[in-house]
Amino acid sequence: MLALRVRPDRLLLYGVAACFVMAGPLVALGSTPTLVILLPAMFVAGVAVEQFTVAWDVALQQNVPPDRLARVYSYDALGSFLAIPAGEVAVGPIAELVGIRPTLLGCAAVIVVVTAAALAHPSVRGLRRSGPGGVIVVPGTS
Repeated sequence: MLALRVRPDRLLLYGVAACFVMAGPLVALGSTPTLVILLPAMFVAGVAVEQFTVAWDVALQQNVPPDRLARVYSYDALGSFLAIPAGEVAVGPIAELVGIRPTLLGCAAVIVVVTAAALAHPSVRGLRRSGPGGVIVVPGTS
């Protein structure tokens, strides 16, 4: 419902910025893992990931030619699904070595750093929503 009401001009800026919130549940788990803290943290992170997903999908649909969209989605999914087991394999030994709490807080820090790095890229900040008829809106032109 939120994605229907919020229509940001800079899709990737909005979507990637929402990823900062995904560090919240890891911080909650690493510091105060109580239900009263975890529930709202997980809920807000769930809303944030959906905002990212909607912004990402709209950006792809508006900027990738229709005859290539399926291929781009396939590569996107492949990269995402390969990263999940790779991360799980990597984090196990780290947690064994340094402990669960530092690992959770470290993973939260990684999310914050990677999100900030993505936001620093000009193409993430500069991509704008397409205008009517699929015309890309370029700043300074009408």
